[in-house]
Amino acid sequence: MLKKILKFNKKKDAAGNDVANLLQDAQTCLKSGHPDDAISIITNALESKEEKNLDAASMVALYETLTDMYRQQDNQKMVTATQRNLLSFVEKDAPELVGSTLPIKYELFKAGELRLTPDAVSGIAQLAYEQQEYEEVIKIVGKFAHNHPEHSDIGKNYLLVGKALVKEQKPEQAYRLLASLAKKYPQDAETPNVKQFLLEIKKVHLK
Repeated sequence: MLKKILKFNKKKDAAGNDVANLLQDAQTCLKSGHPDDAISIITNALESKEEKNLDAASMVALYETLTDMYRQQDNQKMVTATQRNLLSFVEKDAPELVGSTLPIKYELFKAGELRLTPDAVSGIAQLAYEQQEYEEVIKIVGKFAHNHPEHSDIGKNYLLVGKALVKEQKPEQAYRLLASLAKKYPQDAETPNVKQFLLEIKKVHLK
């Protein structure tokens, strides 16, 4: 039965058609009650990317589809493994897409499955801030300056922490943190913005 369902699309795939047909085949399997076969279609495509001549965007689409399939099965172990494989592929073969993987890194970080590199901290912290997860911002940045005292993102990261603290109704703590930051890193590119925010805290929150 399944072979009949997929016969036509498999012929087209063998002729070199794009990833849309692979996804269509997988969807057909899901609708027919064959989730394991749908997963096999995607995993086989990922394993034979050179043969199928898949570009980076197609590879990412397949990884994301596979992740969703494992979510539907409540298979968190394979969700995490697939996300890790996606990150590895992007970092190695498609660095231009690294920015698009920030939500995945954030998800893995919150689950305790990923240790952030120094360069990744700023983007993940900004994402957490945009999602109004202010405690996560503070957690993500943590002891960044202590661990990476020469990193160029120190000012940017702690300014974001200061803003998160204000959102958490802790303006006094934010003020102390940022005043110390401005004093310790006067040449940092973000210091003018830090000083401007200090004035705002004093005017609006510390009356």
